[in-house]
Order: sequence, then C-alpha cells, then structure tokens
Amino acid sequence: MKLSVVIPAYNSGATICRCISSIIAQDFTDMEIILVDDGSQDGTPYICNEYTAQDSRISVIHKPNSG
Repeated sequence: MKLSVVIPAYNSGATICRCISSIIAQDFTDMEIILVDDGSQDGTPYICNEYTAQDSRISVIHKPNSG
C-alpha cells in the first residue's frame, strides 16, 4: 500500500525543512510526498526543489498563488 502525503507550502521557508524531514524520518517508507508551492515569495520553491533532487519519493508542483 502506498501512502500519499500532500504538503501545501506558501512562504514556509522557515518551517518546511522540519516538516519534510519529519515525514522522511518515519519508519513507513512506501510513500510519495507531494509538495505544492502556492506561489511562495521566499526560499520555499528552492527548498522544495532541493528535496526533490535528493529523494525520488518527493515531487513538487509550483503554481501561481491562488489565495
């Protein structure tokens, strides 16, 4: 069974690393992590891209802010 974890992210550069690291550290490994960057204006898009490059279970969707 595969678990999908969807993480919405908007200007969350200060906390997104802690959030993603916590999920990656879980014993359950059959999962996909989908980061949804909602038009962040801080370092969030860069951080999300870095995590996708490091772990094949992680993908990111960058979209314009939709309020």
